[in-house]
Amino acid sequence: MGEIKKATDINLPSELNVMLYGEFASGKTTFATTFPKPLLFFDTDLRHQTYQGVEGIDYIPYKETGTRPREYQSFMKDLKKYQEEGEYKTVVLDSITTLFKLIKFDILGRVGTGSSASEGLTLPQWGQVTERFEEIFDILRGYDKHTVIVSHEQLIQDELSGEIKTLVMMIGKKFPQRAPLYIDEIYYCHTAKDRETRELQYLARTRSDRSHPARTSLNLRDKNERVIPILDEVEPQNFNVIMDKVKEARDNPEKYIKKVKKERSE
Repeated sequence: MGEIKKATDINLPSELNVMLYGEFASGKTTFATTFPKPLLFFDTDLRHQTYQGVEGIDYIPYKETGTRPREYQSFMKDLKKYQEEGEYKTVVLDSITTLFKLIKFDILGRVGTGSSASEGLTLPQWGQVTERFEEIFDILRGYDKHTVIVSHEQLIQDELSGEIKTLVMMIGKKFPQRAPLYIDEIYYCHTAKDRETRELQYLARTRSDRSHPARTSLNLRDKNERVIPILDEVEPQNFNVIMDKVKEARDNPEKYIKKVKKERSE
């Protein structure tokens, strides 16, 4: 029989399990670099210039250079290795969108197959793709450090409502909608110009709007059992800003709830 535990014993997490998704140049990788260091990138996007020269960041690039696929197996060995060892405080997978190519090549046994990303896979092989992504997400959930998964975005039409929604960009129709089941924090990254200064701001949406799914599990409950999110609906793309709020909330929950309610009512 399973062990009964009390919900009152659950604490706010010390390590975040985060997915960052958004359009090109929306600040996703740069946001990831604000997480605690030393930090390790599993880099399938191969955009090293984003973190060029940043102290405390290491990276492992994955790029097929021959006709026989090798990089997916290399990636999986590294993913399992650094779950158990290493001094890193954060690991970043950048990105699951380009990782799909490595998975596809490995399943088909050859590199450069098909003129499009999804071409060449049979229905059973699509099942293998899903299984491999599920394994990757399970391993990342087992890390005892911050884990950041970066994804590009794609537009998908809801079959029932006909509405267009922005989801994480993973090949296939079902897994992009199931992927959030493995993630605690899902932030939609975007940019906007400040109304006064006209400077470009890099922002992270922490709660869903009509078109952009997002979620935060960093919540408190007031005396009436109402859920009070620690984070605002939109936050700066900065790990320290987020964790400062978590620390303030953890240190004095009642005071923080009063402060948040006052700010959000103004």
